[in-house]
Amino acid sequence: MPPKVTGGRKLKEYLRKARTAQSKSKKVDIGFFATARYPDGRQVAQVAAWNELGTEHRPEIPFMRNAIAGADRELLPILKAGINPKTMVLDERTAGQLGDAVKGRIRQNIESAKLIDTRKMLDSVDTRIGDAGSE
Repeated sequence: MPPKVTGGRKLKEYLRKARTAQSKSKKVDIGFFATARYPDGRQVAQVAAWNELGTEHRPEIPFMRNAIAGADRELLPILKAGINPKTMVLDERTAGQLGDAVKGRIRQNIESAKLIDTRKMLDSVDTRIGDAGSE
């Protein structure tokens, strides 16, 4: 006979609090957005993906993955200072700081990987802050 599960009041309360906290928390999107285009109409995000992942005729240059790898030394202090440890809510200021830090790392990697031709990709790295409960 399977074990009997009873109660659940504490779990329900925890989940309710987590949903409430999430509705107050912010998220940050970092990268290349659909509005960034080259003069010929190509999306910068597509060209960035070709560089990041490589193509049949071009080796991968993981400038975005490298920006995240090893970033904990820079990002953890920002998170520790800006996230409420009881509610795990990320405030707008901290989301902005995280976005700026990762954006800077991506830009550094673009420059060090010699991906600069027109500067369009470099100048198109952007951040957007929104509500964590929205897509």
